[in-house]
Amino acid sequence: MSELTLLVTFVRVILGVFINALVVINALWFQKAFFSHNYQRYEKILVITLLIWAQIVIYLITLHFFGMISLRYSILLVLLTSSVAYICVKLYNPVTPSNHHIYGTILKNWTTLEQNLLFVGIGFIVLLTTINLVAPPGNWDSLNYHIYFPATWYREGTLTMVPLPFGDTAPPYYPVNSSLLYLWLMLPFDSLAIADIGQAPFVLITALGLYAVARQGDMPVTAARWAALLTLFVPMINVTGTLWSTNDVIFVASWLISLATVLRASRTKTIRDIVLAGIAIGLTIGVKGFAIAFCSLFLPWIAVILWRQCRVSWRYAIAGITAIAIPIVLLGGFSYIRNWLVTGNPLYPYRLTIGLFSFPGVIDKKILDSMLHPFAIYDLHLLPFEPGYFNISILLILAIPSIFRSILQKKWSLQHIFLLLLIISYVFIFMVQLPIKSPRFLAAPMLLVLLLVAHFVSVDILSSEQMKQRWLFMGACIGIIISLLTSALSMGTNLFEPSPVSLHFDLNVGKVLWDYAKQIPAWTVIQYLLGIGVFAYLGQYIYNRWLQRPRLVLILSSFSLMCALSVGLEWYDRYEFFAYNRAHYAHLGRIWRWVNEYTTGQRIAYIGTNVPLPLVGHHIKNRVMAINVGEGQLLHEVEQPIPPNQPITSLPDNRSSEPNREMWLQNLIENQIDLIVVFNDKTIIWPESEWMASDHSRFSQVYQDDAGSVWLFRRQP
Repeated sequence: MSELTLLVTFVRVILGVFINALVVINALWFQKAFFSHNYQRYEKILVITLLIWAQIVIYLITLHFFGMISLRYSILLVLLTSSVAYICVKLYNPVTPSNHHIYGTILKNWTTLEQNLLFVGIGFIVLLTTINLVAPPGNWDSLNYHIYFPATWYREGTLTMVPLPFGDTAPPYYPVNSSLLYLWLMLPFDSLAIADIGQAPFVLITALGLYAVARQGDMPVTAARWAALLTLFVPMINVTGTLWSTNDVIFVASWLISLATVLRASRTKTIRDIVLAGIAIGLTIGVKGFAIAFCSLFLPWIAVILWRQCRVSWRYAIAGITAIAIPIVLLGGFSYIRNWLVTGNPLYPYRLTIGLFSFPGVIDKKILDSMLHPFAIYDLHLLPFEPGYFNISILLILAIPSIFRSILQKKWSLQHIFLLLLIISYVFIFMVQLPIKSPRFLAAPMLLVLLLVAHFVSVDILSSEQMKQRWLFMGACIGIIISLLTSALSMGTNLFEPSPVSLHFDLNVGKVLWDYAKQIPAWTVIQYLLGIGVFAYLGQYIYNRWLQRPRLVLILSSFSLMCALSVGLEWYDRYEFFAYNRAHYAHLGRIWRWVNEYTTGQRIAYIGTNVPLPLVGHHIKNRVMAINVGEGQLLHEVEQPIPPNQPITSLPDNRSSEPNREMWLQNLIENQIDLIVVFNDKTIIWPESEWMASDHSRFSQVYQDDAGSVWLFRRQP
């Protein structure tokens, strides 16, 4: 890597760190102004997290309405917010003493094992995140939409609905809050690399969210601490969160925080806590479409809150409803409102009936079941054997004696029964209501199970402290082993040259992991263990020095982080397409690499396999899109929505059923297409390929191999 490119990258990293530091400072000021009194340390951290995320959502949605999503205007909004936040903190909380020393007492009452597990867990997360930083996105959903959509918005400057005629029908209509986080990380860094690790912080946030649920449920500090620690070692959480740029861990974290804020609001009944619950729920339902179903589980607590407000006066009731409704709509309603306006159904393409209201669509649970969709049916009996939750299952089995003893000793309360009912209700919604079922959607209730188990173990007076510590250590070790194997299977055996592979983390992967454990190279295991050890020691060293000289350590750590990010970004740019060549995408990687080398900011149309993301090239230089062969681009323009009183006989097709050459050419011209990339599919002959081969005045083939071809399009023949 040249010194000049590294310097340019370092400048962009400084800019990126600066703008995100301002967002954090704004959140800190708002927290001090409105959420500082009677909040514990962990609650303040969660409040700051919510306010950071809320800022990003509001900034980008605001800029979308003006078609002005860019780094320049984002900085202006952040600076404007900084002035408002500063005024608020001076008006509502003028005395802001420095309190960084109080965080040094967090580990004061922790055992040596607990402290070591904390730093090992964080070290493992940092190691996996570092591996993902230098590897290109490889998860199938990231290549489809999780990162592809933000990359498109980055080029367009607006939150357009991106057509996917060759892929899944639903993603253009999905909620966007997680994608907005990825877009935000693209703006200053001008790269996919930082966005690809954007979910990693939510691993720690998930652990803190579970801790908050425990404390709001009046569970002992020890139980809350153990559950949070073990969360760092749950493979479904740490692997999914650090290696794959999806939104599954983001959803789990936000749902747990929502539960914690709702529990707090039901206890305090204050307007500010009701607002906080509204912020959390709004951000949560803006992550996944089915989040509405799972957030409906909070309705009993919300009803209690509003009922208590109503007992005071009807004005308090209206204030409470407004306090929770406005944040939910502002932070979670964007996609649902847009879908309603353009399709008549907020949850399009899923057809649904709610009471007297019917919303037409093109998909429902019945058709997915009848068409034998691979994720339509799930055997709940297999859940304990899922590799993503296997250490929780083992911990549950080991804790059975403690659970029985604790129940007999009446070491339980009404809160534990509510928590158990919540778990059962969550799983019931998953099994009965969700049209698509995947074990990763059960992460939240599995963590609540872990919390209950940790509680019963911690309060078991007949079990020695040594046995309890062994139980804790066992859970961490099993989690590390499974996570290490999964990471090596997903990213390759060489940590310095990772090759991403898309995995569906389910029972089938568990069988592969069992076989892979017998043949994984010893050098790979050594690399992982050394990496965990180095990052764990570094984290402990920084923490100890921070207690002595916090400001100096903060400055040095920030500078070191910027240097590491700069080197990582350069490494990413240098090896991105070589990594694709080594992965199972190698047959497509050759085309992706050629397009990256011979483009300088073209508008590219793709045909065939729905993995468009790598075509954007280095620094998101190309605009990549799919062009339909007929009338309409998006699903609701191509397929007629089916009313609830009519059966759905087949799965929808994003592509027009009536190919029209003249309309296709007109679409190419209107979208100013320069190149057309065709991914070969031996089972399908695309009509566009035949049209291009027969029209030499407009099309010239500039590249071809076994995986596909690239064509130059002349808008003026």
